[in-house]
Amino acid sequence: MLFTSQIFFVLLAVTFALYYIPLLRGLQVYILIVSSLIFYAYFKPILLILLLASILINSIGSYFIFYGDMKHKKLMLFCCVSVNLILLAFFKYSPLIATTFFD
Repeated sequence: MLFTSQIFFVLLAVTFALYYIPLLRGLQVYILIVSSLIFYAYFKPILLILLLASILINSIGSYFIFYGDMKHKKLMLFCCVSVNLILLAFFKYSPLIATTFFD
């Protein structure tokens, strides 16, 4: 979804309208989360699985970092940062590697 498209402005208007309704004041965070997921999934919905998996990995990792013992905290931090960097590197450089070696 482009920021200059009509569908973006519709999503923005609906999000603002729902966000500022006084009866939904307790649901404001959830409204923002749902509208963010809609924005992210608009172009390729399959990538929403990747985003949700990353959120799950980071949530579980942060729980163990906060409540774990000291030697496991460092290992969990290293694993979580490594997984995020591997995901970033894969999606950033896989087109370059594919065109370089398999074209």
